[in-house]
Amino acid sequence: MARSPFDHNQGDTVKYSEAHTEPDDDPAPAVADPATGEVRVLADLCGTCIYRPGNLMHLAPGRLRQLAQEALARRGHIVCHSTLPALAPPGTKGAICRGFANAHGSAIFALRMAPLIGRLVEVPPPPTHDSTPEERNA
Repeated sequence: MARSPFDHNQGDTVKYSEAHTEPDDDPAPAVADPATGEVRVLADLCGTCIYRPGNLMHLAPGRLRQLAQEALARRGHIVCHSTLPALAPPGTKGAICRGFANAHGSAIFALRMAPLIGRLVEVPPPPTHDSTPEERNA
């Protein structure tokens, strides 16, 4: 079943790898504001984006491909891990992963529709424990 970007994707938070896991039962945050219709996407890759070279999130071999295929199969998206409640600063709202958007933007319903109605909002990656001082102070 396809989900709207307004949904809280219950149960869709996935384990990234055996070395770095997220609870499977924690819901991924919504990437859209139902009151305004705005869809959030990161303006840039976060510091540990799963699409950056070097496997910074220690994904198991083939895991990135699997995550992308699963998201595309449900006509959805990948929520940036740096916006997940367990990793993000308090008050951070969910946003579509910039790496996923760059790689698959034309296949993502929310990213095709939001610009047409003026509702796409690019948000900066949230500061994280692995951010540089410049990134945290930006």
